[in-house]
Amino acid sequence: MMDMGSLSVEPGLSNEDLRVLYDVLLDSAVFQASWDAFELLHRAAVARSDLRQADVATRLGVSRGRVSQVLAEAGDPSVSTLARYLRVLGYQLKLEAVPIDPGVPPLAW
Repeated sequence: MMDMGSLSVEPGLSNEDLRVLYDVLLDSAVFQASWDAFELLHRAAVARSDLRQADVATRLGVSRGRVSQVLAEAGDPSVSTLARYLRVLGYQLKLEAVPIDPGVPPLAW
């Protein structure tokens, strides 16, 4: 049995089983990244509680409803949208790719 963190993979899995497992892991990673983006944006909004949603909307050139939607997690913002919102709130977005496997080297700038 191969141990992948908290995930155990039985030997002898078919290619189809491995593909399904890969898809589940990828979906999980995408969900986590989306959740992290939402949490980051929410923290920035809380930190800048002096700005109303209407102020943010005006600065972004979008409706207050769209700001509300993005801040309520329903918007699932793209990286560019996240960067724009954070900029309006007074922050700069920095991305980091962290190795999840000990054999993968870290990315250098």
